Amino acid sequence: MRCRTDVLAAIFGLAAVASLAHAAPVTFIYTGFASGTLAGDAFDNRAFTITGTADTDDVFATGAGWRVTHTSASIDFNSLGVLSVLQETSTAVNNLSGIVVFGNVPPNLALYILGSDPAFNTWDLLSSIGPFNLASSILQWNLGPLSTSGGELILNSQTGVGTFEAIVIPAPASVGLLGLAGLAAARRRR
Repeated sequence: MRCRTDVLAAIFGLAAVASLAHAAPVTFIYTGFASGTLAGDAFDNRAFTITGTADTDDVFATGAGWRVTHTSASIDFNSLGVLSVLQETSTAVNNLSGIVVFGNVPPNLALYILGSDPAFNTWDLLSSIGPFNLASSILQWNLGPLSTSGGELILNSQTGVGTFEAIVIPAPASVGLLGLAGLAAARRRR
């Protein structure tokens, strides 16, 4: 009985810590096809994967949804290689239109738009979601190229199909809490 009380006390203690430190890393993964130029060299209809990482503590509300600035971002263009993005980028969800946007900061240049899907109408960027296959649009308006480790990237506006997925990795305290809950359940079965 004493052991079960100790385990329950530890679980509640970890729950308190987890509620205070709920920050968790999140990875946003976008895929699709694009044409454009990289460092002045043209490319046509190349498959790409955009990966942006962020911290859920940095998510903030916008008028129509949620946005987070990435701590890092990269674009993998298969034969062109993996390019580190050298300027601030963000992921945003518009809950009114059900779309997800990868863009640079300030949010006046949408690079890649995916949607719409009803799941995005209530999503707040704080939980894992997807993967989804969605209609996509690349809209890089004449506000300047995207700076990357491979040079300036300019994407041609086009529509197509892409995928989106967000993966939230639980905070260590939450993982510990789940482990202790499993331990308590195992001891209870004995």
